[in-house]
Amino acid sequence: MARNTQNPRDQLVVATGGHNSGDDPLLIGENQYANGKNVTVRGGRVNSRPRFVKRMDLPAGNYQGAKYFKTQDKLMLMADGPLYDVRPQYGDTDVST
Repeated sequence: MARNTQNPRDQLVVATGGHNSGDDPLLIGENQYANGKNVTVRGGRVNSRPRFVKRMDLPAGNYQGAKYFKTQDKLMLMADGPLYDVRPQYGDTDVST
């Protein structure tokens, strides 16, 4: 197996210094990281990003725009012309007529 010299990898368990992409990676502290892919850092501990959870099925079509309204817990979505009122507990309803 050929060695990958384009993307060197390193391992870091604790990153109490946080993310530092503004400085040269050779100059940052040992408790910092310059670039993390698919990771989250909480309390200095580096973990892999949690998986995505499917919450609902959305209407099929070309999406033209969407806006989430937190106070009403709903998503207004436009797909292929019709406007949909999407709520997790009720599904989607065409409100364009």
